[in-house]
Amino acid sequence: MMNIQVKIGNQKFDVQVGDITDRPVQVRVDGELFEVWPEEPHDGGVPVAPVSTGLSPKTERIKASPPAAAGNPTSVTAPMPGVIISVTAHPGDHVVAGDELVVLEAMKMKNPIRAIRPATVCAILVNPGDPVKKGQTLVEFSS
Repeated sequence: MMNIQVKIGNQKFDVQVGDITDRPVQVRVDGELFEVWPEEPHDGGVPVAPVSTGLSPKTERIKASPPAAAGNPTSVTAPMPGVIISVTAHPGDHVVAGDELVVLEAMKMKNPIRAIRPATVCAILVNPGDPVKKGQTLVEFSS
């Protein structure tokens, strides 16, 4: 992991970034683990993955999902409290890692919540407008 310090406004954050060629990239911000899906550059340049601190508009580009559990996780949970803005996946859908499942608004920012592995959606447990808590199950997989 690469260790860097990021300053946003007057706040400093200690950030550890894993292998940027992995998808998702493992990022630890002040001790809290995130998985991010950097946007792929259209010009062949280096991918950019801004850190989600809620302090910068650039963070809307993050495709955050909770850290994967050991083995084969059977659900995706909310990485932070917020309100569900939209649901893009449906029961029976076959998804791959990186596919958008729902969009969660937190601190006035829209955060796409994405599949963390190939799977079939078994159940969507939220609807647009639903408030959710950190760690609440949003989507369950059948495989």
